[in-house]
Amino acid sequence: MSINYLPVELLQKIFCFLSYTDLEQISLVCHRWNKASEKFIVDKVKLNITSSFPRTYAALAEWDDRQSTLNVIRNSLRNYRTVAFDCNTALDEWQQLEPFVAGCAERFTTIDALYLEDIQSQDLHRLYSTHRDWLTQCNFLDVSMKSSNYDDSINHGEKSEWILTMPNLKHILWKECTHDPWRTITIDAPKLETICLESNDSCRLGELRLQCSHVKHIECILFEDNFSEMFETSLDYVESLKLTLEYRIDLRFISALHQLKYLNITFISKMKSLDQLEAACAHLQVKTLRISCSVDRCSINLEHFFNSFPALESLTLRRIDFDAENCVQAIHLKNLDLRSVEYFDETITLNAPNLENLTLDVNVLDKIDFINTVRLSNLKLFLILKSMRKTFKRIIIPFLQAHGEVTHLCLIGHYHQKDNLDKLTTGAVEFNIKHLELQSINVAVGFFKMISEWDSLQTLTLNGCTIDCNGLVDSEIIRLPSVHEIETLGNNRLKNTKRNDFPLLAREISSDCA
Repeated sequence: MSINYLPVELLQKIFCFLSYTDLEQISLVCHRWNKASEKFIVDKVKLNITSSFPRTYAALAEWDDRQSTLNVIRNSLRNYRTVAFDCNTALDEWQQLEPFVAGCAERFTTIDALYLEDIQSQDLHRLYSTHRDWLTQCNFLDVSMKSSNYDDSINHGEKSEWILTMPNLKHILWKECTHDPWRTITIDAPKLETICLESNDSCRLGELRLQCSHVKHIECILFEDNFSEMFETSLDYVESLKLTLEYRIDLRFISALHQLKYLNITFISKMKSLDQLEAACAHLQVKTLRISCSVDRCSINLEHFFNSFPALESLTLRRIDFDAENCVQAIHLKNLDLRSVEYFDETITLNAPNLENLTLDVNVLDKIDFINTVRLSNLKLFLILKSMRKTFKRIIIPFLQAHGEVTHLCLIGHYHQKDNLDKLTTGAVEFNIKHLELQSINVAVGFFKMISEWDSLQTLTLNGCTIDCNGLVDSEIIRLPSVHEIETLGNNRLKNTKRNDFPLLAREISSDCA
């Protein structure tokens, strides 16, 4: 059956998976395809009204496309639902920008999302006052705010306070670019679910007030201890919180987030310990936790830590020192990711009967005694040690032999490594590995000859690896009889050979070696 005979409804089922670029192409095929793709084009495209505006005042003096740009807006054949204004142009006064805003409000009467880049606070107020019905229908708002030295209220030292009522708003991205001590904006959005706030080192988000009693997701970059000041309503429904903290702040407000399930905190400031965080979360049911220290390290006692997070299912730690005196009970833990962590001399015992996915720097693998890990199936290791052979012999092989439940092994190389991943031992090495992935590693052909004896191996993925063909005859092929598929990603290359063909053979090769 020809695709030309498919109903429009079935064509739309196909077209919904295409990118905007592809949709533009197929919309030119015929009238039926144009009609079928129209809905997805207007949903996926962001119409940037100001993309052709002059960027300098010199160019503005010669710019004569005002009327033609307005005509393009008024005569648009598509009913775009997402509109963007970049106010960082030579048209930096409201009187110059307003005709284009009015043209969009008249032509695109129904919009879902509005992007306002580098808009001045008083211009946002004027936009809201002049085109309130058009603006308030948005369910998504992206604002990059900057102040203006030309604001009369600022020049006279008068406080400017106003309310932005957005009854349909569900998602907001708000960025403060410059400090404005004279204005306070209150956003009243009863349906707001997702908030992303960003300040910088010269600006407090304290000039922003939020009335959003049903918000569920908050992401915030803070440079001052003013998080609690921004919210004038309770945060009883918050399920996820992501914070980047430039300075120390009081974290006790987290204890009031009774529905919190996901917590992600990056400490750019100095934090010697996480005692306050543990105390704030002691009575919460946080299931996913990610903690990162960007500058100075901090420390935790893993035993006390898991006591503070009894429902924890996923834990990610970056640049954290940890220790434990007794066996750590991580009963509900399913995913553990420890990178750039430090440990004390004693080996830590971790009881994790539900652990399924484990990601570690390889030097930590033998410092934690994992017990009762009957569900552990995925192991990802970052090979940060210099000697590949010693790493496998002393750390990786003993772990795999002790944890036969691991079926998926991913090894990621490091720039420190000088030697190749080669045949590891003269004896037979057999594991239960079904899926093996190698990333950014120098691999000798001896390693592939070794894994050709692994009867359980089904798939092999090579991503950005260098294959050393030294000792391999140019026409020789290494066969992996149990492997169904060899997948090559990134820039894999061969060295010490003149051959161009891939020296591995499985039942199917999904792509050629780049």
